[in-house]
Amino acid sequence: MTVANPTTVASEDYCYPSAGSVHFRSAPFPDRWETARQRAGLPHWPYCAPVPVSLRPVVNDLYDRRVVIVTLSDLAAYGTAVAPQRAAQALRRAGWLAPLRAQGVWRVSTTLFSGAPGFDELMGRLAVAPDTPACIGGRSVPERRGWLRIPTQPAIGLWPEARLPRCLDHYVVRRWKPQAPLDSIAGVPAWSADTLVVFMAAKPSQFPWSYIGDWLPEGCESLTTQGILTELEGRSRAVWHKAAYIAHRGERDDIAHTALTHAPAGKGPYLLGIRRDWHTRPAQWQPRFEVIDNIFPHKWFPKAEYLRADLAAPA
Repeated sequence: MTVANPTTVASEDYCYPSAGSVHFRSAPFPDRWETARQRAGLPHWPYCAPVPVSLRPVVNDLYDRRVVIVTLSDLAAYGTAVAPQRAAQALRRAGWLAPLRAQGVWRVSTTLFSGAPGFDELMGRLAVAPDTPACIGGRSVPERRGWLRIPTQPAIGLWPEARLPRCLDHYVVRRWKPQAPLDSIAGVPAWSADTLVVFMAAKPSQFPWSYIGDWLPEGCESLTTQGILTELEGRSRAVWHKAAYIAHRGERDDIAHTALTHAPAGKGPYLLGIRRDWHTRPAQWQPRFEVIDNIFPHKWFPKAEYLRADLAAPA
């Protein structure tokens, strides 16, 4: 049985929820529905109740294909005798679907920690309104890519002229309109590395710079010449030079040279970061890039270089 364009995850990305969740593999509390699920031929998922006979193929198909987000149109595509709204209500009461703030869309409980955890509402909104100009953005990009190995508050990128949907108002919102093509993280659109670097250069006050030395070199490996030029097109000379400097600190001198070569005519200096006390936190002048750096002298720690050298060393 097939559903049109469901949001799914690959089998290698699928994992059972941890024991800290209400839904976990080995239930420490008695599960009164276990025997009833086995008799009905339903997946073994604790605390989910049996469903009517007409909805059992729906549950089994959602489980087998690791569907993450399901909409009313997806349920209607099954062609059951139950109306999609009634089917969603029955699956929701039985525990197989989890509610979302967006209307007409649900999270499948059996893939509770698959896909892009923390971005359930964004996935749901994009499932029912694909034209929503929102994606994973900000500091969530290096975290979800595995470059930054500490948890961060989920952040999304939203076009400056777009209205923020109510179901997404709990995210950290970064207003930015990417010009380079978007990437994808677990099936969810996200900023590319090129967009991230240019955003950091254009709006440094809206980006958390702590632990920058731990992930910037690894993140800059994904930069492309065409992508950085596309993202910088039409922006000020200051953004060009600051983006080139960030790429240089990320060990991509080829990208930095390309950005400096194609930058508009003009003259610096350009300030990167907020000006601090000159006595306790002095800035650094970078003559090649015409940048006064108030960030990297205080946020870049050499321990990241030692860690990367240890990880790269042969066993």
